[in-house]
Amino acid sequence: MMIQNCLENEIYTKVCKTGKEPDLIVMHPTTWQDLSKEIMSNDRLEINRHRLDLSYRGIKVIRSFDLEHGVFEIR
Repeated sequence: MMIQNCLENEIYTKVCKTGKEPDLIVMHPTTWQDLSKEIMSNDRLEINRHRLDLSYRGIKVIRSFDLEHGVFEIR
């Protein structure tokens, strides 16, 4: 759960700084694929397989080639 742990740490840091949940997560498309595999292999519920839009814990996810693999931008 390495990618998920990194993402959770980033979200936690953002919440501590702003006092509210983030509205958006930006990540590289390959990071999204790896995160999805990691979560679904453990039957976790953070990603809904049946939704067409991308979200993690209800937070919208946008994939961008502007970020490196494994790097998250939390807004």
